[in-house]
Amino acid sequence: MAEVSVIVPVYNRAGMVTRTLDSIKGQTFRPLELVVVDNNSSDDTPEVLRRWKAANETADFRVTVATEPKRGAAAARNRGFDLSTSPVVIFFDSDDIMYPGMVEEGMRVFHSREGLQMVHWHHDRQNADGTLSRSPYAGEALLERHLIHSILSTPNYLVRRDYFARHGRWNESLLQWDDYELGVRLLLGLESNPGGVAGLARPLYRVILHGDSITGDDFSSKVGRWEGVLDEIARDIRGSSVAGRDRLLRHVTYRRYILAALYAREGRPELLRPGEIVPDAPLSRLQRVALMVAYRYTARGGRGAYRLIGWML
Repeated sequence: MAEVSVIVPVYNRAGMVTRTLDSIKGQTFRPLELVVVDNNSSDDTPEVLRRWKAANETADFRVTVATEPKRGAAAARNRGFDLSTSPVVIFFDSDDIMYPGMVEEGMRVFHSREGLQMVHWHHDRQNADGTLSRSPYAGEALLERHLIHSILSTPNYLVRRDYFARHGRWNESLLQWDDYELGVRLLLGLESNPGGVAGLARPLYRVILHGDSITGDDFSSKVGRWEGVLDEIARDIRGSSVAGRDRLLRHVTYRRYILAALYAREGRPELLRPGEIVPDAPLSRLQRVALMVAYRYTARGGRGAYRLIGWML
């Protein structure tokens, strides 16, 4: 049995999925299991997957191709998890590229310390103009940093199978930011075991940004979905025994203000006005002022507002 399973949901990626699958096959770690789940593709993706499996499966690289009729990457990932067999899993996206040592590096850290449940890393982003940028990395205050920067995006970690089953699984009701919400639940589960997670301060894969990504390139067209995720995260935090709950909830409120600012930047300020935001935790007068500063700065095109006001939350 393979020690690691890589789970990839796919939707209408006939023209690009083989690049991703080739990067997974190119991993130096073996044995490796790959589970690819087609999520109702209307193009030739299913046939592309079948041909790729036939040409690339080997004794130490087992490939499963499955389907999931329920709409959404979360449902496809859950299906892939149920079909996988390894004690460690990695979820990956169908349009990103693994660097050759990604799995091996992650497992090296995983085996370096008893009791680890997760190992996380960061990634490079290839922008539409071909330039590269690097994702944020959090060595400390991981939950707080995740609330601001979504540190545990889908391919940013490996996780022990039984830990994921206890504290995770994907929320299939969420069609956006499902990895953001899942990351909160996984990290809340580690509050009583802060030594259960370790990080690699280096990028292990590349995100290829394009207009046909699952998240998309605008916010206004999916109004309500983002707010629903933030509501779910606030419920996750309130239902936990995590220390500093109010501070974490104020971070959720900060994300609401930034979302309102992004709507405004796209010319739709009426979708969520700052005065309509109900704080997730009590705010002082100074904190309300700080959040308005973050809103105005972001609405005018600024980036990184948290660096300006985060200390006040």
